[in-house]
Amino acid sequence: DAEGTLWGGNLAMVCALLGTPFFPKVDGGLLFLEDVNEHPFRIERMLSQLLHAGVLDRQKAILFGQFNRYQL
Repeated sequence: DAEGTLWGGNLAMVCALLGTPFFPKVDGGLLFLEDVNEHPFRIERMLSQLLHAGVLDRQKAILFGQFNRYQL
């Protein structure tokens, strides 16, 4: 069980907002991420970007939705 602000959404959009005034400053939140049409290596790169920016460390939980429709 965890309590906190549920935030996030499309992984590519969350990453695109990093470093802008529009990026939500949520500490102790529940980060929800999902995406469509992204290759696995791009998903890994975006998750690494969030990790190195310190976003993932500040959350209580990270929830993953669907990552689908990518084509090899």
